[in-house]
Amino acid sequence: MSKQSRLKIELLTILARSLKEMKTYQLLKELYKRGIIDSPNSQKNQKATTRALSWLEDEELVNSKGGVGKSGKRWRISKLGLSKFYHFREELTLALSIFSFIPDEFRILKKLNKFIRWISNFIKVAIPNTHISEKEITNNFYYQKPYTAVYCPIEERVLEKIIKAIITKKGLRVRRKELYIEEDYKESPKIHGWREIFPISLFSYEGNLYVGALRKHEGSWTYRSYLLGSLDLYPSEEELPQPQDKEFKELAEEKLRSGIDHPDPKPFIFKVVLTKSGGRILECSSKARVFLTQIESQKREDENHEITLVGYAEPRFCTEFIQKDFIEIVPLTAEEFKKAQEKAKELFKGEKIPLPLPNSDYTKNQNNLKFFLKCMEKKIKIKEKALKRAFNRV
Repeated sequence: MSKQSRLKIELLTILARSLKEMKTYQLLKELYKRGIIDSPNSQKNQKATTRALSWLEDEELVNSKGGVGKSGKRWRISKLGLSKFYHFREELTLALSIFSFIPDEFRILKKLNKFIRWISNFIKVAIPNTHISEKEITNNFYYQKPYTAVYCPIEERVLEKIIKAIITKKGLRVRRKELYIEEDYKESPKIHGWREIFPISLFSYEGNLYVGALRKHEGSWTYRSYLLGSLDLYPSEEELPQPQDKEFKELAEEKLRSGIDHPDPKPFIFKVVLTKSGGRILECSSKARVFLTQIESQKREDENHEITLVGYAEPRFCTEFIQKDFIEIVPLTAEEFKKAQEKAKELFKGEKIPLPLPNSDYTKNQNNLKFFLKCMEKKIKIKEKALKRAFNRV
């Protein structure tokens, strides 16, 4: 941030906190107290302050009255200036809130280091007499990783290319580091082992960045999600023009917020009972939830929580569900299913949840629930065997 820019923000801050008319020499004294200028009597500082005040007045952020020459004028912050000042404070709150979602491993990126430095400078300007170091920011505002946190390092060059491809609507040639492909790609047989993808989204899941992209597979467009850290970029800087065919455009629109997609998620509606501690967060607010697809919840007489939700008979949902403190899984009756389905439609539409809903076929709903229970049973049996083997070795 330049000295002149900081001076303007400081003047706006002083006038916003005062909410009264202030003469130029009073503003100079305040700037000196804050350590922004080295002397209120310096001609150089007086000229710089006058220029800054004139600029703020031209931008309609402050108003002036009377006085002979700039030194005798009285200054007051305008309504527009006041709104801008509080907007700065809101930006700071937003910036630090966002920063708390970023795992330490990603904070080493050069761009994020600049972001930390910007926040530190911004605090000094927006909240006078506050000195906070970059180290303190990283310790005061941080992302608490779960014990099972998965991490895959990312290359800044790859991240920049992916973001640029999303914004400019271009394609890239990539390959997955952990999966060497022997056969040639039909659409580009001369480029051995590489695939052409058209990124449409970048999203975070469990502390890692993923890319949502479209690619051709057996003659048709399909959606795939890729762990960003697993991607290698083709050495050539060539960018591929985005296809204009109807199939591509419709799929891109449909899958825009699909995240980690499963080709056959098998949706169903059911109830689950969580322990008191497992559902404690639900007591904080009527809008609180423990599942993204939670339709409704109620506290039972035994103080446990009964939740109606949309589930999916696919590996990721099973893995996440097994971590919950559930003590009972309850199938719905046909009547309950009908009512829950209507509420689910309202929820998914209102919250813009980009996941499929179960159709009105109650029998299919129950079949999908059975498939889910079998998946869960299989996972639990594997874990039980592992526990038994571990006990026998201790």
